[in-house]
Amino acid sequence: PYFVKYGRSRRFDDRLKAAQAEARAAGRGIFGDGVRHYPDYGERFRWWEARAKQVDAWRADVKGAADPSAYVELGVETDPARMATLLGRTVTVFGALDRVDGTGTPKRILLVDKPHQPFSVVIFDGAVWGGIDLAPIGASFVRVTGTLSEYRGRAQLLIDDSNAISTK
Repeated sequence: PYFVKYGRSRRFDDRLKAAQAEARAAGRGIFGDGVRHYPDYGERFRWWEARAKQVDAWRADVKGAADPSAYVELGVETDPARMATLLGRTVTVFGALDRVDGTGTPKRILLVDKPHQPFSVVIFDGAVWGGIDLAPIGASFVRVTGTLSEYRGRAQLLIDDSNAISTK
């Protein structure tokens, strides 16, 4: 399968789509009966495509932004490194859920960034926390807009509005 869960290939997208379509039409690999494979590829393809569309939309928004420096894609080597230059500014980060820490104060949504170093989205206000629909962010990429700050030498995003989180 053409695995687009983390976005489409910028270089080989057309070739990979054509190869997958040809394999499907010919009944080869996972599209045939002769190979053991997951039985739920239809569901997987829909999920991967939804996530690929999120990445496409993110890239288009960054490209068309008046200030693209205010957009940070987590997990991309160069983006987190430039966060130090954005401290105190309103930024939008794009990433995937690592885990939720809803205990104590503040509450945190941790997004995947570097191995064993998730990026913290911090919520101090209980009403804001209560207004966040956590269910959809587990299976989708999320965009979070807030004020970039630093705590114990690590960048974090402070939000004060439950609408600051989107799976758009």
